[in-house]
Amino acid sequence: MPSPQFVELLVLIGIALLRFGVPFLITAGVAWWLYRLDVKWRGAAPVIATSPTDTPAARAIDAHSRIIGEPCWVYRACPEQVRDKCPAYLQPELPCWLARLRCDGRLTGGCRCCSIFATGHTAATLAGD
Repeated sequence: MPSPQFVELLVLIGIALLRFGVPFLITAGVAWWLYRLDVKWRGAAPVIATSPTDTPAARAIDAHSRIIGEPCWVYRACPEQVRDKCPAYLQPELPCWLARLRCDGRLTGGCRCCSIFATGHTAATLAGD
């Protein structure tokens, strides 16, 4: 027959396993179940176009290039001193108003009154609908 101290030690180990082991096993089981559910849902989800041409900025660029056909600094005949500091000149792949918005965080009054902004922004908005 084992000694009473050994039995007490076994009881303490059993209680510790129950106290910490059971919640751990339940948590691991729930995590595994959620992972499997996520895999199932990802497989069943429709594929959404993630091409870079399907973004509002890309639609704005496309609308801008179709309407204007030339960079705004050429269209507006900007002097070289102004052009070298202009965000549109430094980022020619973007419409001028979008380059200014990304650089300054806002549009100037000149942008809002400009025909390039009016036509490009309207076309980009309509292309996004």
